[in-house]
Amino acid sequence: LSEMTRGGKNIFWPLLWRGRVNLDADRLEEAQRDLSRALRLRPDNAWAWGLLGALCLKRGRLDGASAALRQARRGKTHAWIEALRGEAAARLGRADEASSLFDRALRLDTGADLARLGRLRLRELRGDMTGALEDVELALKADGASAGLFLRRGRILMSLGRMSDAEADASSALAIHGQYAEAFYLR
Repeated sequence: LSEMTRGGKNIFWPLLWRGRVNLDADRLEEAQRDLSRALRLRPDNAWAWGLLGALCLKRGRLDGASAALRQARRGKTHAWIEALRGEAAARLGRADEASSLFDRALRLDTGADLARLGRLRLRELRGDMTGALEDVELALKADGASAGLFLRRGRILMSLGRMSDAEADASSALAIHGQYAEAFYLR
């Protein structure tokens, strides 16, 4: 990717891709540099604005994230952008707005993991354990090998008084990843 971005023509997509790779690897300065350069080349690109919003979220710059994600939304609406907007709203304490954005993202793409996990976290914080249970079960259908999701469902089941189901989830989590100390607590 670095070789591709040294040329003059057609470097937008390699810059965007490298920006995402840097973002995923927590090389935030490099990600900022690549995404800013990509946006100078194509200031109307929703993907670049969305990645910039994700970068701002990682840095805790919530107002910057909201502004970048509003720019991203000016084009076609994408589920992951709506999910990121929901995450920003949740972190800013705007729970109703966050819930609406997570729901919109899931209407656009029922498999939007980021939106599902965001809505799950929001429902847990609001004490809506029945709704949280629905979301974690859907997430487990998509990724049945996640010890973290089994633990999360176990905590939700415990709060609903379903202790034997919570214990079964703790056992599942231990079978997947034997290092989870929390699973021993649930059992």
